Amino acid sequence: DAPKSHHHNKHNNNHDINTTHNNNNSNNDHKHDNTLTAADLAQLHHAYQHKLRLGEFVDYTQPAIPTRDTLPPPKIHSQPQQTQQQHKMVVLCMSARDHFEARQAIRDTWANNNSHLVLFVVGGPSPPWNRTIVPRHHHVRLMFHHQQQLQQQLQLQQQQQQKQNKPQTVAEQIQDTVATAASLPLELVVEDPTVQSRLQQEAQQYQDILDVIHPDRYSSLPYKLMYGFQWITQNIPDVDWIVKTDDDMVARLDTLQKVLLQVYNPQQPLVLGHLKLNHAVPRSGRWTEYLYPQHTYPVYPQGSFGYIVSAPVARYVASLPETLGAHFNYYQGEDVSLGIWIHQNRIFRQQVRWLFSYYLHNGKNCSQHQWLIVGHYLTPQQIRNCHFAAAMTEKTNHETTRTTTTTVPHHHNTMTQMATSGTTAIHAPQSKLDARGEWTSDAVTDLYGARYWFSATRSQLDHFRKQVVRQAIQQANSV
Repeated sequence: DAPKSHHHNKHNNNHDINTTHNNNNSNNDHKHDNTLTAADLAQLHHAYQHKLRLGEFVDYTQPAIPTRDTLPPPKIHSQPQQTQQQHKMVVLCMSARDHFEARQAIRDTWANNNSHLVLFVVGGPSPPWNRTIVPRHHHVRLMFHHQQQLQQQLQLQQQQQQKQNKPQTVAEQIQDTVATAASLPLELVVEDPTVQSRLQQEAQQYQDILDVIHPDRYSSLPYKLMYGFQWITQNIPDVDWIVKTDDDMVARLDTLQKVLLQVYNPQQPLVLGHLKLNHAVPRSGRWTEYLYPQHTYPVYPQGSFGYIVSAPVARYVASLPETLGAHFNYYQGEDVSLGIWIHQNRIFRQQVRWLFSYYLHNGKNCSQHQWLIVGHYLTPQQIRNCHFAAAMTEKTNHETTRTTTTTVPHHHNTMTQMATSGTTAIHAPQSKLDARGEWTSDAVTDLYGARYWFSATRSQLDHFRKQVVRQAIQQANSV
């Protein structure tokens, strides 16, 4: 997950973001000043290659070679009577190898429903550090001591700059990254020998663990996402939606699926999440970006909130390694990687609908029933408490609304009326509304891409979408 951005839009709970015009302009108007210099890129590339040699980074563009420790793929067709319903919405839950308690807490709570398929994505065991680069003799201790001194100096410099309210320039960030890349890691993490055997037993018992084979690290998240998209689109071709979560979150899958089915068209390329716009690319620290040359990221959904993509987006992403070949890269985070991958294809990115949603929440407030995904850094016990708190809230809402009838307004008439009210420049013929009452792709292009789209009409439509989602949630709670 990338660091937070200061660009927010708090006016709508679900808001379409039109990025086509802005992205095209950014390519033309900022072609020179929005890109790192060749010298800066060379320094970052050198630091990246050094970390690869040390074994701190892994080249995920190389084929993953199965070993005797590789887990078998899950048997998703073991219950044919539930397959069709399960495969409409599949959850990819990013998990670490030794997070046994978190996965079990999720199975016991929000994934304890045969109506949805939840897959936990883990990596393989990490190989030992390259001993040709890190020999075991006395000068290693001197290098460790040198690194400690270097990090202390960098921390003091950063603290002084913060006191003076002078943020680091891109050049200063790159200098810090290059300096720290030349030093050794302070901790050499060795996996508990019981993890592999426990994982094998867990995978055999639950048939819900997807092993991506490559070493399991924070930097493996983009590869995990790609592997998950590829595996699902190949093995579950009738999937409509893919939900990305982490193993420290709670997802209300029944309500989420009802909202997706009632409001959105899965045949359209769509990304729903807590979107970040024009986010500065970090060049130092935990989220250092080594390979992306621009100063700002294209629009992307922040991973700590969870996000949802439609099947066309997953299929497009899954095809990129083969389509781009040597030009394909994995970037520093799975969320920014998704945004970059979509942005790389000019035609496809103009078709994608980006939907900003405040119903995805990365805090720990579990009492709000409107949240579709809750949490970040939730412990296994907090996951259980959060799930049961949400269940109690749903029960209370159900008892409150039993005497009332809640209906979703007819999409066809309401949306046509809103699109045509207040302006004569927009005409929304009935043929541009599909069976779900959702705009077809050409209608979306007309409405969101045209310069004559009036802000008043857009506000009306945004308000309508917000109302539809709320009423769909109320309906789900009353079932």
